Amino acid sequence: MRAIVFAALMIMAGSTDAVAEDRACRVPEAGTWKAHKPAMKSLSRVEIEGECRGEDYFLRVRIFTRCAPRDCKWGWSEGVRIGSRVVADFTGLFGTRKVTLTAMESRMEAMVSSYPHDPTSPEEHYTVILGRH
Repeated sequence: MRAIVFAALMIMAGSTDAVAEDRACRVPEAGTWKAHKPAMKSLSRVEIEGECRGEDYFLRVRIFTRCAPRDCKWGWSEGVRIGSRVVADFTGLFGTRKVTLTAMESRMEAMVSSYPHDPTSPEEHYTVILGRH
């Protein structure tokens, strides 16, 4: 009988440690975030994935813009946490886009800055508010 009680207590203690470790490594930005009625060629959706490895966690970000007939993907990029924000760079044929994401409970602010490789093309900056889905 003592052995059964001891085994049950050990199992419960192990699961408590796993739950505590799980909570310590939560990525609050993880998930899908969508813009409400985005403008054409504007950011429409953000997907963020987070993975824990020991005490470190790794982020990856995928951005979509509104296109016709369906949204365009920028692909996946590594996300880097800087303070309370997640920053991801997307380099393409015509330039680099930097996206700075700030989560605020069920909303997220996405600041997009486009830096064209062509020096005669102007930089573009805009902000979009997204909701968690």
